[in-house]
Amino acid sequence: MSNLLAQIAFEHSLRTEQIIHLGTMASSIPMVDVAQEAFEDDWYQVWAALGLTPPRLDAEYEGISDAILDNQRTGFLVQIGTPVTGSWSHYRLQWFYGESMEEIYTKAAKWQTEYIDKKREQALSKEKTSC
Repeated sequence: MSNLLAQIAFEHSLRTEQIIHLGTMASSIPMVDVAQEAFEDDWYQVWAALGLTPPRLDAEYEGISDAILDNQRTGFLVQIGTPVTGSWSHYRLQWFYGESMEEIYTKAAKWQTEYIDKKREQALSKEKTSC
């Protein structure tokens, strides 16, 4: 298992920035600080990763916990980064949700490939228009 994750991470230039186990870190009030900060800092991206419609921005943390439990999102919420310029001095972060790290890294590898392809297409398009 861990060798597979390491292989995917290496092949796709991915690294884990944060791991939040929602079932144990966000299902009680108050939430663990790192869970609370994820919702505060990346509201829409976190809810998109969970595949849920976000409650109002001013929702109480109890409402967030209820939404997580009611929709059975008690797995892992993981923030993963990938370099933008081929160097880790500038990188992009994205949140993913899954029941296992393997599921998350499979999603992250797909996202990274699509992200790199999109950036490559944009660069080629820009290059063609500047000639």
